[in-house]
Amino acid sequence: MRQIHRHALALGLVLALSACGGDPEPQFEADPSPTPSQVATSAPAKEAWQEKSPEGAVAFAEHWTATFSEAFQTGNTEDFAALNDANCESCDFLTATVDDIYADGGTARGDAWRLREAAWAPPTENGRRIVVTGMMEIPALEIRRPDERPDREKPTTARFNFHLAWESGWRVEKLVRQA
Repeated sequence: MRQIHRHALALGLVLALSACGGDPEPQFEADPSPTPSQVATSAPAKEAWQEKSPEGAVAFAEHWTATFSEAFQTGNTEDFAALNDANCESCDFLTATVDDIYADGGTARGDAWRLREAAWAPPTENGRRIVVTGMMEIPALEIRRPDERPDREKPTTARFNFHLAWESGWRVEKLVRQA
């Protein structure tokens, strides 16, 4: 029974990234430029993924992927969970899967996950929502649980849509694996 559960978890990890969803038709409206008196000279520079722009949304999807990869390899899901909207079911599933793997001293190993060929569709709602699409490179994975044989998964690639919303920063509202 445990063997079936492990295989279901590993398969679920790869396949769970497919959620329900429709395709929004986005548009973007730039934030107004600050006046010179509004510009703080001592403020730290923003990372590209912290910008409210189509390019910032693409950088955020890449950052999300790198943060998930780190969570998968370390078992620490706090930073990853902070990048997700509270209603993102796929994101919640991924967080719970990683937490389950590490709960009893298990580990997960593999190279870094990568997002390639990322592109954005025109934003909507004054730039508050956007969809970023890209090819997710999922490395060979090895999941080890105490007193069990390792579960190994082959590397794969799949195209994903990141449905992002801007609320003082980008958040994943929905993650959809394309068929």
